[in-house]
Amino acid sequence: MKKYLFLIFCAVFFVFISGCNKNDDKAETVDFDNSHPYAIAPDVDWAVVVEPYVGFRGADEHDSSTNSYCRKDEILQVMGFSINRYGEQWYLFEKGWIPASSVVIYSNRYKAEAAVKQAAKNSKKGK
Repeated sequence: MKKYLFLIFCAVFFVFISGCNKNDDKAETVDFDNSHPYAIAPDVDWAVVVEPYVGFRGADEHDSSTNSYCRKDEILQVMGFSINRYGEQWYLFEKGWIPASSVVIYSNRYKAEAAVKQAAKNSKKGK
């Protein structure tokens, strides 16, 4: 009788312990920090550069001067938006204007970071 009670107790204990294991497979976490205070502000958009090398322009036109450059997968805070006289969409950033065709826009910084991480994973799988 004691053997059966001990076996039942061990079986229940085993089931209880196995149900408490933490399973982190494919679990995505978001780390919140204060380095970007507008990271989740509802009225601030974020852009990920999709071209290998893009120049910041002084105005929202291709023939304007280049102020600086950025590279693929950089994340930038959108400061403004414009449609120029040719009907092209442009986004304003701290260093200048970039055409909409060179960036992908996200509603918060964490979505932009996740997209960059996913693109990196996909490029590693393709190699």
